[in-house]
Amino acid sequence: MRQLALGIGCIAMLALGGAGRAQESAASGEKTTEKKALTPEAFLELRQVQDPQFSPDGTRVAFVVSDPFKNDKRTLHIWLYDGKTKSARQLTYSDKSDSVPRWSPDGQKLAFLSNRGGEYQQLYILRMEGGEGVALTKAKASVSVFAWSPDGQSIAFISPDPKTDEDEKKEKDKDDAHVVDKEDKQPRLRVIDLKSKEERALTKPNWMVSELVWMPDGQAIVMSATDRPASDQNTHRIYAVSVKAGAMKELAAPHGPFAELQISPSGALVSYQGCREDGPQPHDLMLLPSSGGAPRNLTGASLDRMIVDYKWLKGGSLLVTYAEGFKTRFTSYSSEGERKEIGELPVNAEQFSVASTGAAAFIGEATTSPRELWIREADGSVQQASHVNEAWKSYAV
Repeated sequence: MRQLALGIGCIAMLALGGAGRAQESAASGEKTTEKKALTPEAFLELRQVQDPQFSPDGTRVAFVVSDPFKNDKRTLHIWLYDGKTKSARQLTYSDKSDSVPRWSPDGQKLAFLSNRGGEYQQLYILRMEGGEGVALTKAKASVSVFAWSPDGQSIAFISPDPKTDEDEKKEKDKDDAHVVDKEDKQPRLRVIDLKSKEERALTKPNWMVSELVWMPDGQAIVMSATDRPASDQNTHRIYAVSVKAGAMKELAAPHGPFAELQISPSGALVSYQGCREDGPQPHDLMLLPSSGGAPRNLTGASLDRMIVDYKWLKGGSLLVTYAEGFKTRFTSYSSEGERKEIGELPVNAEQFSVASTGAAAFIGEATTSPRELWIREADGSVQQASHVNEAWKSYAV
């Protein structure tokens, strides 16, 4: 969002220059295409594009697109890009928001989050051969994060305990007295079996869980969690949790805030964006043995720039985007720290996903063009894959 704000600011400044040049061309007698002046209302028509996710076979990309801003909100929908036809289309059409698309390991289903069923955001499953999304969870509590198990037979997710009858009575009576950090229902780690629909909580009610990622063998989940969830403290640590028994093992207590937990393809390393000493926000890419031990700063010595996003590649190396002034760039790292710079892109890359083929799908924008889905093929060629903001070209920027 920081990059988008910077880009929009530059677009607003360039609009005056663009309009001026259009007037000069008209005065000189040159044939020009009339363009509209950029207005604040034009920004409300921009459609936000985010969260690209490659299918397991690397042929399709699920991503999220918002409707234009309307009635104080933006409704989100899931779109699908087909690499064979080079076309993108809208996949979900709910009146409510659908987001966070995640492919099943076999690529036959897509799980996503939606509040289409009412007040709470639930987990839905959509079969790719056709049909409507079916709710997998139906509790009186919202799901915030989830991930498929490696075998596709279950899904781990994060959700607080449902509201009780007493909670609902207080709401109905407009009794909104609430003690922060003491009466909060904390997000817990849960696992649901897709066949039996049996659901189990793996963490206790007083634990706050914010991230999760499965180990490749499916026997454990690595999570970011704390048993001291006070809002003014930074006490999250990294744990491995046994899926079968629920036993927890602390792997690390990073200095300062951290985010974006991932696991190497071999399962030997846990990676995350962390701080060298302490806050204010994650800056470097850290590697931690999954058995526990001291984390290692992979990027600190060779790249004094903030990491924007990263993904593990099939061979055990990592693809990284980092901030460079008002731009972002791609680079790659081996797990030993060897860095290889990747050529310039026509737009700034933000969130991205990688395919087994070596291709990368990313959200890209520039100072004069809004967000769209882009594809960088394994051979290095780059092309725009979505065109949901084509109307922007009608403005003088």
